[in-house]
Amino acid sequence: PVVFDQPHSDEELALPDSVCESLISATVQAVVAARPTVIVWLGRPSILQLYILAIRRMGGSLPVLGGDAISSWADLADGGGEWEGVQYVDFFTIDGSPELRAFRDRYLTRFGAPPGSAEVLSYDAVRLLLTARAEGATTGEEVRLWLLSLGRERPAYRGLSGPIAFSPNGDVERGYVLVTIPSGP
Repeated sequence: PVVFDQPHSDEELALPDSVCESLISATVQAVVAARPTVIVWLGRPSILQLYILAIRRMGGSLPVLGGDAISSWADLADGGGEWEGVQYVDFFTIDGSPELRAFRDRYLTRFGAPPGSAEVLSYDAVRLLLTARAEGATTGEEVRLWLLSLGRERPAYRGLSGPIAFSPNGDVERGYVLVTIPSGP
């Protein structure tokens, strides 16, 4: 069962430090008092960054599970730190294939930080649309039909993130992985 549900907003980032710390402390105390077996974080990693130290201090080894946005959180580039052990659901592992490793290395060289899933998926999306265009899809409807044909009338598109194909209702057909943030480098 859900033991605590609280909306968060960017305004939290602009609060004076003492107010922000009081809000965070009260929130984490309420969560921990409910004795959950896991904290499921559905918000932005930038807001979780505000809470993670209090979660570690008050919740001990209470597991934290988040969504794929965590994969792109810049503060993870130097190792887990307080994020160590946080798990998140993603679409692939960044070192899951030679092509992904090569992309990761090129991205790291160019931008100074490793890519997350958003960067890989964006790369795949652009290349996918360029391929649709190269194969003659020039209108929005033609692109839509071209995409829907992937994995049915034509082979799945071979993206960095894995094969890309769509179900008849337009959902991407793929699995997920659970990633655990390791300790520092």
